[in-house]
Amino acid sequence: RAVIGAGTGLGVAALVPSSSGGIGIGGEGGHVSFPLETVEEAKIADHYRDSESHVSAERLISGSGLVRLHEIVGQLKIQEGQTLTPADIVKRALAKSDPLAEETLTLFVKWYGRFAGDVALTYGATGGLYIGGGIAPHIKELLASETFRKPFLAKGRLSGYLEQIPVYVIKSQEAGLKGAAVALAAALSVP
Repeated sequence: RAVIGAGTGLGVAALVPSSSGGIGIGGEGGHVSFPLETVEEAKIADHYRDSESHVSAERLISGSGLVRLHEIVGQLKIQEGQTLTPADIVKRALAKSDPLAEETLTLFVKWYGRFAGDVALTYGATGGLYIGGGIAPHIKELLASETFRKPFLAKGRLSGYLEQIPVYVIKSQEAGLKGAAVALAAALSVP
């Protein structure tokens, strides 16, 4: 099983089975290079490169990434948009009251799907890919849509492999705290 979560950053972890139970494996997967696939994505990445030499997945798929993406999409369309919070962008996009917010969220969900597919392949997450973080519960319908699913599956000859991997949205606000409690309990029970 693998878990990803966009919020303050972009977290990545996995739970690997062992004879003594599951072993949690953390990492810094959110800092991998963002895979560019289109000319539009390269233009967006160029705006990030103005301030950063490395465009990581986290720079685009996180709360702050959503805000920056909204600003860049506005600049590329020569629209002056106001600086919004991630919650405002999501709210406006879902209400279909702001075309710039809609385009921004569509790109975000597409890239989240692409990243999720990469993580599922990396870990061989046949037990499922779990999506947590602060943003996912607010966009769960989009995470169940083709906007997410198509890029999740777009891995060439391994698309069929990914079709077998279920994707779940973690709704609990305390999932991280509960996981830390389980890990602490396990660590304290070691003789």
